[in-house]
Amino acid sequence: MFLRFLLSMIAGIASGYVFYDIIYSRSILLAILIGILIYYVTWRTVKSMQNKGKTPTVKGDPFRSIQVEKAVKEGSERLRNIRSQTRLIADNEIAGKIQDICKTGLDIFDYIQKNPDDLTKAKQFINYYLDATEKIVKKYVELLSKKERNSEIDAAISNVESVLDSIKETYTKQLHNLLEDDLLDLNTEIKVLEKTIKLEG
Repeated sequence: MFLRFLLSMIAGIASGYVFYDIIYSRSILLAILIGILIYYVTWRTVKSMQNKGKTPTVKGDPFRSIQVEKAVKEGSERLRNIRSQTRLIADNEIAGKIQDICKTGLDIFDYIQKNPDDLTKAKQFINYYLDATEKIVKKYVELLSKKERNSEIDAAISNVESVLDSIKETYTKQLHNLLEDDLLDLNTEIKVLEKTIKLEG
């Protein structure tokens, strides 16, 4: 984290200084914007390089990586099983909604794998929402497969179809909450960079 910040800071300040001092010295604001842009690009690039091929570990908790690996593997498998159920659903719109839910769920587990410290933030998703989604979709498919239908079955099917948008919204909010911390960290570092460039200027 510190190395990423340091490299990004150096790249941002250097590019801002070079742009202002050598290329275009009329606008300090433009130089600051250039510095921030280079800082952001460097920050994302170094982070990507650090994460590539790296097995997530958590300092101070040697068992966390095992917990994360287990949670990601089991959760992803459950989502793939839910998605496979859509082959039995004739309504393409409903099948598409369930597939979108599964895609967002897989994005959540992908984030957890890359950021194992955030596993605890996703506990409610893993222990409740994923389990509820699995049961709802399974029951929905069972109801659709019944040859004899009555008003109660039709009502239950309609209820499931109407709640899919709420499930998708819940999954999206969970993913947003996980990503929010990364954005806050980045915004804080950008503000530090901006102040530093102003001082240098």
